[in-house]
Amino acid sequence: MRYLPKSPAERQEMLAAIGAKSVSELFSGIPERYRLREPLKIPGQYSEA
Repeated sequence: MRYLPKSPAERQEMLAAIGAKSVSELFSGIPERYRLREPLKIPGQYSEA
């Protein structure tokens, strides 16, 4: 299954549907101590085949 990213308009539509103005606002309810401080160290991409 391929990853198909959402367009900015689609993201705004989804946020509006749940009453959030931004992704930051969406995650603002999560206490800072539980948020990642740096990106996850995930190995490179793999082929789908």
